[in-house]
Amino acid sequence: MRALLLLIPLTAAVMLVGAAAHHPQPAHDRRPATVDAMVNDMPLALPRSSNVGEALVGARRLPRDGVLYSAVTHSPIDRHPGHVLLDNRPARLDQRLQSGDRIRVIDGTDAVEPIVEREVAIPSPGGALPDVEREVMSPGTDGMMRETVGAQSGEVLRQEMMRAPAPASKASGPVVALTFDDGPDPTFTPQVLQILANTGIKATFCVIGRDVRRFPEVLRAVAQQGHTICNHTDSHPRLDRLSPGQVEAQLAPVNQLIRDTVGAAPTFVRAPWGIVNGDTVAVAHKLGLRVLGWSVDPSDYLRSPADRLVARVVGAVKPGSIVIMHDGGEGEDRSQTVAALPIIIQQLRAQGYSFVVPPSSPAAVG
Repeated sequence: MRALLLLIPLTAAVMLVGAAAHHPQPAHDRRPATVDAMVNDMPLALPRSSNVGEALVGARRLPRDGVLYSAVTHSPIDRHPGHVLLDNRPARLDQRLQSGDRIRVIDGTDAVEPIVEREVAIPSPGGALPDVEREVMSPGTDGMMRETVGAQSGEVLRQEMMRAPAPASKASGPVVALTFDDGPDPTFTPQVLQILANTGIKATFCVIGRDVRRFPEVLRAVAQQGHTICNHTDSHPRLDRLSPGQVEAQLAPVNQLIRDTVGAAPTFVRAPWGIVNGDTVAVAHKLGLRVLGWSVDPSDYLRSPADRLVARVVGAVKPGSIVIMHDGGEGEDRSQTVAALPIIIQQLRAQGYSFVVPPSSPAAVG
C-alpha cells in the first residue's frame, strides 16, 4: 500500500495540469491545429496548445516512482521518483509543446538500500568504583559491537561482539601497588626513583602543590620514568574541615600545575591523612579525580627503623593491597623508608607479588 501511495503525487499532478491546460483553437487562427510529438518513441498528434502533462496522459505513459526498500525488513522506506525529459532536458508538466518535441519518461527504479558497518560502544554494566579506592581496582571498560545496518533506515541486519564490556572490579591475582606521599623532595624522591628504576617497578607519587612549585624538575623526573602522579592538595590541609569551594581551591590549581609541569593532568587525588567526607568526594569527582586511599600503612612518618617498616609491609600485604609510604614532607628524614624499600620489593617478589599502579580511567569516576 505504501509503495502505491508513493506513486500518487506525480500522477495526480500530470492529470491536473493536462486538464487545466487545454484551450480550444480560435476560429480565425490558421496555424496548424496540432503539434506532432513523441513520448518514448510513440508518435502523438496533439492539439496545438498541449503541454507535457497532456502528452503523457494522451500516451498513457505516466512516470512511475520507484521504491527504496529496507535491507532488513524489506518494507518501503523512501521513493525514487520518476522524471520527465523534454528534448533531453528536465521538463515541467505545464511546459507547452512544439512540433518535433521528444518527451522521454524515465521511471524511478526499485532498489534495496545499501548496507554499511559501524562500531557501537557497549557501556560497562555497572560495578561502580568505591568512593575511596583502598585496594587496586580495575575500572569497568566499555565493550565494542560491530553492526551491519541499513545505510538509510539504520535497521540492524547482524551484530558481532568485538569486545565484551566488563564491570569495575578488584584487581585479580597477587598484585600490590606502592605509593609515595608528600613529595616531590629533592633529597629522597630521587633515591626512591633510583630504586624503582633498578627493580623495574612503577609506582604512584602523591605530590603537594607547594612542593611542585619549589621542585618542578623532581616531578619531571618522576614523570619521565613513567610513574603515576597523584594530586595531594596544594598545602596538605584536612579536607573534611573545608567547604566544597575550599576543597576545590586545594585541588583544581594542583591539577593545572601538574599538567603545566609534566604535560598531563592527574586522574587521582589522595586526601591528607586519608580523611574525606561526602563533599570531598563530590568535588574530586567533579574535577575528574578518583580518590586514592590505601590498605597498608607502615607508619614510616614515625621514623621507624627500616627492618620494622619491612615487617609491617610484608606482613600486611594481600593481593590488591595499596601501600602508602613517604618520600617527602617539610624536611622530614625519609632515609629509613629508602633503606626499607628494596628489601620490601625483594621479599614481596619472593612471595609471588607483581607491582602495579592503579589503572587510570577518568571515565570511571562516579
